[in-house]
Amino acid sequence: MLRTAYIYIASGMLWRLMQLRKGPVIAALYPVVLLVAQAAVALALAYAAGVVLRLWHPGLYWLGIAVILWVLMGFCRYDNRLFAYYLMHHYAYSTAINGAHPNDLEARLDEFATRVLAALRSDVVEVLLVGHSSGAHLAISLLADIVRSGAVQSGGLTLSFLSLGHVVPTVSFLPNAHSLRRDFNHMSAKRQMTWVDVTAGLHRGGFCYV
Repeated sequence: MLRTAYIYIASGMLWRLMQLRKGPVIAALYPVVLLVAQAAVALALAYAAGVVLRLWHPGLYWLGIAVILWVLMGFCRYDNRLFAYYLMHHYAYSTAINGAHPNDLEARLDEFATRVLAALRSDVVEVLLVGHSSGAHLAISLLADIVRSGAVQSGGLTLSFLSLGHVVPTVSFLPNAHSLRRDFNHMSAKRQMTWVDVTAGLHRGGFCYV
């Protein structure tokens, strides 16, 4: 978390996010705030346990430290409801090389592109690619490669893209996200496919359609 926060601040990315609507800002700060709050709760309960143990026996107060581990493990166990660890791992992975795609991720994108191309050569009427959250910015790079390959032609099989709740700013502002910015610019200038973006949380009680 500290390493990721340093990259966000030192690169100027956090400042750029703060200039956007509150949706991306909340998404970026949520895991940090929640993890710090969890640590604060653990320390408070450990202190309280230490006070109680000291009243029982003066030499047992230090056992209150074990409460820290117990509380943090409890939060980790229920992270499938809070998503603090999940999101922090995601941000840490994205910032590991300052927004550039790791080699293993490039390999998976190439594999998925092969599946999309196979679908385009089949007898289906339309191929719809759906990207949610971080999957949206991965899909942008994936589709840009497919469009550049010439597989999408006017009058051919329809290829469409639906992005839901994308987090493009949390990656595209990183210093080494050159390929994502290149792919995003490339896709924004192309007309071979329909791209519908649905992003929730930018307006109170509503959605934003682009």
